Amino acid sequence: MSGDLDEAFNLADIARNLRRLEATGGRAALELKRLRVEQADARKALREARAHARAAAPRSSDKARAEWVDDQTNEDQYKAELAEIEVKYGADMVEERRSERSSLQTRAKLAIEAMRLAGYGGDGA
Repeated sequence: MSGDLDEAFNLADIARNLRRLEATGGRAALELKRLRVEQADARKALREARAHARAAAPRSSDKARAEWVDDQTNEDQYKAELAEIEVKYGADMVEERRSERSSLQTRAKLAIEAMRLAGYGGDGA
């Protein structure tokens, strides 16, 4: 049990993990921004493909035209859906880093408080 406690309150490990998160956090945010740009591009391409397909669609019932447009823009729809999934994944990764950072900061505060209560440094007592 004591080993688990020492590991949970190891300030050197906490600081190392915080530095690692700081170093990779910026890259994750930039990657998320890039994914959002790609998502916007994919949505625009889908809108344009649908407009072209509607203009070229054979004259028939609304349902048949809609199915024809869907068939013609199937690949663009797939790309837009994939871009949306990638953005969600990227956002989840950024949020996971934020959560991990918050957890590490809380552990550091608890470690410092435990050291203070044990009489190591702090209030000069």
